[in-house]
Amino acid sequence: MTPIIIPNQLGDYYQLISRQDFVFSCSQLITSKDAAELHSIITHELNILVGKWRGILMRLGISIPPNFFHAHDIYQEIIKLIQCGELGLAKIPRLDRLPTITVDNGWGYCFTRGPDLHPSHESPVIFSSVSDAKIFVQSLNTNEQGLRLCTYRNPALANLLDAEMNITQRFIEGLASKEILAYKVPAQTAAPPVKAIEYMAATAIDREVPLAPESVVTPRKIPSTLDSRKGVLPSSLDNAENRLNSMKQEINDNGHIPKYSDTQLLQQAQAGEVANERYHVRFMEVGHQWDRNDTIRDANNLTGKLGREFTGETGTGPRYWSTTFDQIEDADTDAQLICEKLGIDYDPGTDKEYLLIIVDTEKAKPLTGCECVSATFGNISEFSNRELPKKFPKEFTDQVMTSEYQAFYKEHYQAARDEEFLDSDWSTDTKRFSKYLSTTTLEESQKDLLIQRMEMHDKIGNNQHYLGNGVTENKIPKSANRFGAVETHNFERTPINLQKLKDHNAIKIIKL
Repeated sequence: MTPIIIPNQLGDYYQLISRQDFVFSCSQLITSKDAAELHSIITHELNILVGKWRGILMRLGISIPPNFFHAHDIYQEIIKLIQCGELGLAKIPRLDRLPTITVDNGWGYCFTRGPDLHPSHESPVIFSSVSDAKIFVQSLNTNEQGLRLCTYRNPALANLLDAEMNITQRFIEGLASKEILAYKVPAQTAAPPVKAIEYMAATAIDREVPLAPESVVTPRKIPSTLDSRKGVLPSSLDNAENRLNSMKQEINDNGHIPKYSDTQLLQQAQAGEVANERYHVRFMEVGHQWDRNDTIRDANNLTGKLGREFTGETGTGPRYWSTTFDQIEDADTDAQLICEKLGIDYDPGTDKEYLLIIVDTEKAKPLTGCECVSATFGNISEFSNRELPKKFPKEFTDQVMTSEYQAFYKEHYQAARDEEFLDSDWSTDTKRFSKYLSTTTLEESQKDLLIQRMEMHDKIGNNQHYLGNGVTENKIPKSANRFGAVETHNFERTPINLQKLKDHNAIKIIKL
């Protein structure tokens, strides 16, 4: 059957398949079963008129649903077909979105998984032998480390190469066998290094000074500073607060613009370097500044900690999820915007109050002994296996720490909420979840595994919204991004409270 390839609005491609078909080798099957995410892809990214869906399903040999007449119903039925696996959706990123190894004269090479050709009109470089491929790889302007980094940042190749193998040799063999295809593309030129600058509060930046009493003050629009902020660390905690405040005017002038694209966020999460940044940010409710047992809450005696206390094989201390200043800066000090950027549902009718805690890790780490990693499936699995090996052994995490199982867990968690077995989106009540599972037709082994997954949710914090690719879900309305920020997982093996961190000038608390 001729594959159905659809170009999307941004130049990428989508492949539509039936249950019996295979995705292109350069494709990534979309495993999400989240209805809102699928609706966004179908209505905003695919160039398919609603009236064309009937013909597409017929070409794929998929039965036409009975409720298939009005646009809303058609989209809902398409989503159901994807969720149940009858209709598959795979994404093929356009070539210039893939990681590129620059050679010279403004050109470079990107790579996809073969042997299927990329649906663009570009032709790959063909190698007739291993020796030809070896000469080509040696001509690339990179070393073993650069080739490895390019590989792991490339979702089309990441699953093809083993971390322990010789990447260069594997690459040569893959190119010769056409398991890896190389395409010559224009290389993106890196921006010149940006000098670190002090950011003044928006009110100071926006103040006009008249030259004479009769001068007329003309309002001016502040030019965007977002690009110049990328990767530029604050010079201090106070500077970090200034920079957050200055974003308010930026957003007022230009609307909220994500600092990084989805592709950049995924690359940063996979590379793992975000976890090593100096300034991290913890977003939490105001009341968590004090221990829950405190009856008197003194602003000068912050007895709370950065996270919930956790005891593992290697120590006891706060364990929590966070992000970094560079990731959260574009959200200003707006509690709703920060919630939505971090994938948290914001309720404007609630009386909850929030704060940001900016952490200077150079000063905090000697006190806390914090271990921080990008929150990918692999990193969270490794942490769980090491710290709670009896509760969450590798045999367990290998089953549940996948995109497919995460979607399965989210589906049943949400069903338990919808049917009021769970009383909130934060619940980890395994007894009530078990009652819900007893109403399903799942096998006992499946129920037991879901219960154990909820126990992991409770102990480790990877909840029903966890994506596993190292980034948060983006819930900002009308945003161009699907993802919000790179998230990190932290474990402090020394239980230090906020007051001690504050006394050592290791944190800055900002009330939102």
